[in-house]
Amino acid sequence: MMNKYKCLLVVVIIFLLCGCRDEKTLPEDDAFSMSDIPVLYLKLEGGDEAIRAMNESPDHSVECEGTLDICVPDGYQSDFGKQESVFDLKLDYIRGRGNSTWLASKKPYKVKFEDKQDLFGMGENKHWVLLANAYDRSLLRNRITSFLGEAMGMEFTPAGINVDLVMNGEYLGNYYLSEQIRIGGNRVDIKEMKEEDTEEPKIWGGYLLNVSPWLEQDPKNIFTSDNGASFYNDTPSYGDDEDAFDNDIQRDYIRSYVQKCEDAILNDADYENYLDLVSAADYWLIQEFSENSDAFRTPSTYMYKKRYEDDKSEGKLYFGPLWDFDRAWGSESFEEGDPAYFNHSPMLWIDELRDKEDFRDLLKQRWKVLDEKLEEVVREDGCLDRWSQESSISWAYDRAKWKEFYAEVSGKDLSYEEIIEDLRSWIIRRREWINGHIDEIGDVFVRITLKNDGLEDRVLKVKKADLLNGRLGAPYKDGFVFIGWYDEEGDRFDENGWVSQDLTLYARYIDEADAIKAEDVLFMKEDVYVSIDEGTYEAAYTIVPYDAQERSIDWSSEDENVARIDAEGMIELTGVGETRISAKLKSGNTASYLLHVLAGDEENESPVSLKEDLIEAEAGGYAQIVVNEVSTKKVSYMFLSEDAQIAEVNEKGAIRALGKGETKISVYVYDEDYELIDELSCRVIVRDR
Repeated sequence: MMNKYKCLLVVVIIFLLCGCRDEKTLPEDDAFSMSDIPVLYLKLEGGDEAIRAMNESPDHSVECEGTLDICVPDGYQSDFGKQESVFDLKLDYIRGRGNSTWLASKKPYKVKFEDKQDLFGMGENKHWVLLANAYDRSLLRNRITSFLGEAMGMEFTPAGINVDLVMNGEYLGNYYLSEQIRIGGNRVDIKEMKEEDTEEPKIWGGYLLNVSPWLEQDPKNIFTSDNGASFYNDTPSYGDDEDAFDNDIQRDYIRSYVQKCEDAILNDADYENYLDLVSAADYWLIQEFSENSDAFRTPSTYMYKKRYEDDKSEGKLYFGPLWDFDRAWGSESFEEGDPAYFNHSPMLWIDELRDKEDFRDLLKQRWKVLDEKLEEVVREDGCLDRWSQESSISWAYDRAKWKEFYAEVSGKDLSYEEIIEDLRSWIIRRREWINGHIDEIGDVFVRITLKNDGLEDRVLKVKKADLLNGRLGAPYKDGFVFIGWYDEEGDRFDENGWVSQDLTLYARYIDEADAIKAEDVLFMKEDVYVSIDEGTYEAAYTIVPYDAQERSIDWSSEDENVARIDAEGMIELTGVGETRISAKLKSGNTASYLLHVLAGDEENESPVSLKEDLIEAEAGGYAQIVVNEVSTKKVSYMFLSEDAQIAEVNEKGAIRALGKGETKISVYVYDEDYELIDELSCRVIVRDR
């Protein structure tokens, strides 16, 4: 009874301070007062200075302590159960969380209580998160995803509700109070490993993994499969954090199991024994339907492995839980448009599974279930209407608090009703498109059949619309020069282009004596500086003349203790030092550059310049813009000729002189974030032959 009176007292004080409000409008000064959703009042020790230090901590290492009050409006009940107003819940800590979302003005937080709390019927736990939904104008995208995961029967879907958050008297906006993804009861409820577990069946699980970890995450927990899929040991950790296990047996077991699963998928060999296919289908469908920009690209993609299946056999890998959907459901597109294609959510394993008939059939079956649940979201008086009505007043307060950021994210000044209808329309249109194209759900790969003068055909499987980047190869035939792959109409195929349908290509050769031979290799840099930490390097070069048919290069490195180079010109960095990289043509002509490999902690930086500001060439000839870049920082270049009828320039700075005259070539220099950092130029004078 005292709790009810205390909450009433808090509300009355706020009400008196802010004045009466209409249910559809805010007070004239936008001052916050309790709306139709619960309010969380954080009372943190250390005041503004402590909060500022927490909010400015890039690695979330700064924590605050304090207490939390929860005030629940009369008649409010969450989707998971009833919650009474409670006060002075002691926090172990609150700190920041997230990666790109932490850069927003509206910050997300991780909360840990001293004692387990069952908040709004979501289950007892000490660990909770407050998601800011800063990039989601509807404030509901994560909630929609949670509903769908639960409705589809996915085992562990984080529950959550919308709340208002006040920190030391300052209103911070509408937040999504959610369960944190972690192993434990009422969370990812699988067996929890112990550090001393070293034998079967205990080492079977459970494990919680991330897919596509950030490079800056603990490298001891990152591992990559034989085919390039990257993973992260979330729990248990085998890294440098204080809770990490020192257990190579566990670490090697789970990494080996992941590889066995991948091998089974790629080799079509009993992959269902390693991976739960229903979880894979449901997980991919929700990611794909929602066009989640984080799907399979960030550590927000999770997998877990159980110790046992229900029949006590060894546990499989499962996809899930679903997490981080504020940049999904059309939130990245603020213009009207058809969300009309598959393959928004690429992942090696899922792509290969979609190429198999049994998994395609499963996807179609599970889509029918998801489609029905989506109807529950968008129908009149459905989830979207109910949740948006519940949060409408809170949204207005949130927008008033973060008005500039709302404009920055969307570029539009929309009402909440317009935002919700935009979201509803997007879901309806996406459903219509998928229902009309469901038979294309396995449309992932194309097959290129390569025919080569009576030799056995070679079939190359490539992802639809992926750039080939020379993957077709250049077959060898004694006494002849390979001049390219040609289609059935006799047209030359672009070996660096892309394909959208199956096709057959034919190798074509020319007699070696008749071939146009390469005369020179032009390098963009005479000195290259690279950190040993990069691992590999490939130089930018151009073979001239452009129409050369005999283009083979014999690559060499002067000091293989510094760098080794393969037949394709790819360099493996093997040690700190200098080595000269040479390219020798069949004509005997040789070109080279000096490679400087620096230690990982050694930085080298200076302004970019051009070797020459005046280049002279004869019409029909070639020249090279040489860039002086004494730096290990990654930069890129764009070259632009003022008059391409006098001289044209390619993306690697190679100049082709075409007609008599003078022109200027501009060189634009960009940093690794593609921000313009410098603009250089040189004059080119072309003379008659």
